[in-house]
Amino acid sequence: MNVILEEEKRYFIWVIFMGKSIATPSSKIKLRKRVGIPKGLIYYHYPELFRIFFEELGAEVIFSKDSSHTLLLEALQYASDEECFSCKIFLGHIKDLTEKVDYLFLPKFHGTHKSEVNCPKFIGLPDVIRAVFEDLPQLLVPYHSRTKKKHRSLHLIWSAFTVGYKITKNPIKITRAIIRAVKAQKKYEEQIKWNEEQLHAWELDTKSQSGLEKIKIVLLGHAYVLHDPILSFDIPQRLREMGVELITSEEMPSSIIEKQLKKLHSYLYFKEERCIVGSALYFLENETIDGILQLIPYPCGPTAISSEIIMRYAKKKEKIPLIQLMVDDNTGEAGLVTRLEAFVNTMKRKKLLQLQELHKHKNLVIKQIHKVDTVELMIVKSTSIEEEGTMK
Repeated sequence: MNVILEEEKRYFIWVIFMGKSIATPSSKIKLRKRVGIPKGLIYYHYPELFRIFFEELGAEVIFSKDSSHTLLLEALQYASDEECFSCKIFLGHIKDLTEKVDYLFLPKFHGTHKSEVNCPKFIGLPDVIRAVFEDLPQLLVPYHSRTKKKHRSLHLIWSAFTVGYKITKNPIKITRAIIRAVKAQKKYEEQIKWNEEQLHAWELDTKSQSGLEKIKIVLLGHAYVLHDPILSFDIPQRLREMGVELITSEEMPSSIIEKQLKKLHSYLYFKEERCIVGSALYFLENETIDGILQLIPYPCGPTAISSEIIMRYAKKKEKIPLIQLMVDDNTGEAGLVTRLEAFVNTMKRKKLLQLQELHKHKNLVIKQIHKVDTVELMIVKSTSIEEEGTMK
């Protein structure tokens, strides 16, 4: 007991000396600040950058729910008819976070290239959200655009510090958070981006282990469309279930895209449209795939440019079929799936006819295997017609 009293005396002396108030252990515990990040639009460009940055600052990062039909119906209560499909569902992600967080992270990030920019909606959307929703948490809205003369690397770092000071006043902690977030984002981009060697190996791999001819397509679209289950109608997964191998415009090597874009008569300054158009031009030129599929969220301004460019070049290359699917909140899933299945079956039948024509001259026997709604191709026996007749 005397020992406890002695300890209390020492504590009181220490408190008076340090000029601090007496506090119970429970009251000393600081609650982590909660930062909400909507899973839409720019998030799919820099997912690791945002997450690691706030976690390193000591904040609790809360993401909105994955897109669903329920979230879409919620979003449509606030969205106007003129907004694109991507922005409409983004409002649902905002609504999902409003009562869960202390801060809402909505960066106005126009890009880090002096002549290439992200979609303009990234700049204006925070102001739209302020006008639509009344009871919002505090917004973190850093603005950076490399196209502006004063927005250089120091401005980007300053913007990160401005946001960081909302979470912690420790400049060393903020600096460490920036460094680790940038490293994590670079690692993420290296994982999703193919190099030229990987791409060429994928192009040459035309047969599966069972001997069936592979159907390969390139899937074109914005990252925030392809990764969102509602915006994309799960088309990437549906294609894989149909036995299709695919590569997306997001995965294409940057070096190849830049080479292809030099063929255009004018400079395409929308960052994602450059990836989309460059990917399409490469495969139209090399003809190493069976088809091109572009997903277009209606009404998207930048995609209206890229889709027209791709269509004009595709008309000159009739060997590669092109389908451009426009989607919005009124798109019927059944009709979309029907078009998708028809597109895949068309490519399979086209491959069958090509193989029949090819092996007709080589006197090879080909067998056609029919399934429910698909046509699979396989060379059964590499024997000449004469040998086949002798065997009979």
